[in-house]
Amino acid sequence: MTSTTISQTAAQQVVKKHPIRGAIWGLLLGFSLAIYAVLFAVIPFTDWLPLGLVVVAGVAIGVAWAYLAPAKTAKGESAPVSTEAEEPADAVPVSEEPIADDM
Repeated sequence: MTSTTISQTAAQQVVKKHPIRGAIWGLLLGFSLAIYAVLFAVIPFTDWLPLGLVVVAGVAIGVAWAYLAPAKTAKGESAPVSTEAEEPADAVPVSEEPIADDM
């Protein structure tokens, strides 16, 4: 295998991340956690700083998840297929001899 082949295959494996989408979902997460915190009387509704911190923490979690989560395969592409046949570790070898029926 030449060095050009290695660099070409590495260039084809670029993964696209979506931090804006993660921020939007994190905002939704933060708002929902803030609503739960107010409804269950964990945070008073009149105190805006903890509510804002919960929302900002949700956005941070969403963006972090967008960068760190495993990437999905692109539409139209199939998952990588192994070229070698893998045999399970607990597989029992099959004999070619016929089994005698003693009934």
